[in-house]
Amino acid sequence: MDSRVLTLCFVVLCACGGAPHRDLDDTFARIQVEEARIEHAATARDAHEECVMRAGACDEICDATSALCELARESEDRDALARCERAEARCRACGAEPACEEPPS
Repeated sequence: MDSRVLTLCFVVLCACGGAPHRDLDDTFARIQVEEARIEHAATARDAHEECVMRAGACDEICDATSALCELARESEDRDALARCERAEARCRACGAEPACEEPPS
């Protein structure tokens, strides 16, 4: 009887313990995808001198930042939230760039 109770407890503990870690792993994988989008857009922004191209890259940086921060807030993980803060700083830096001038018509 004792071995059955012990086995049951083991099964219950294993079933309860695995999911949150796996969910957090999935969340961080998705966060890394958004970080890659940010890096790709930042590289594209730095490669262009045209304001319109730089603005488009900044939009991509801020879109990826929004997705990353949503994941971070849902996870409530400190590392994920720190990654969100860094991404938000990059988005704000883009927003600080001068706006594109309208071409004369």
